[in-house]
Amino acid sequence: MEEQKQRATLHGGRCIVKNGKSTGKAYSSKHADRNFDVQNASHITPELVSRNLYFVADAKGNVTEKERGDSFEKHELRMYRHYFNDWLEKQNERHRKGGHSSRERTMEAVHKSARQAPREEILCIGNRDDRCQDESAFIQVVAEYVQALKTKFPAVRILDYSIHNDEEASNIHAHLRMCFLHKNASGE
Repeated sequence: MEEQKQRATLHGGRCIVKNGKSTGKAYSSKHADRNFDVQNASHITPELVSRNLYFVADAKGNVTEKERGDSFEKHELRMYRHYFNDWLEKQNERHRKGGHSSRERTMEAVHKSARQAPREEILCIGNRDDRCQDESAFIQVVAEYVQALKTKFPAVRILDYSIHNDEEASNIHAHLRMCFLHKNASGE
């Protein structure tokens, strides 16, 4: 069998962009974990949804399959609370002390804010015309990419990811959602 070369592409962002400008609205995790009525999505073949794979990562970076009944949104909020709760409490306290209690936020608001929402990357090998033929190889590439991010960039925290193989007009692809841990000037 002749070795076939295909191009890998990676696209990423936090916010929906229309006409080259950010809408200020963060990407929702509902598309990634199919947490909506797929019968109403013209680009998804409902009979193929069972072929998708869904993974979550804990605070140590250990990846496991997503539990049935859980959602990426709930998981991401748990992880945001784990990573950022102390920062948010201190930030809200500074707002109260400064007489700006209207600036206080919830973790849900932080998670959905355009500046602090999870970054989403879409990884694909090939395209809709030149499809990746080896599904297991693609799954392995995604797992290696997640491990490489964890190893080479310790500030990156993968929250969750999915591998979609249910979109008729699209190639197999992965949605990876992540956040970044850095200390601010206050050491938080």
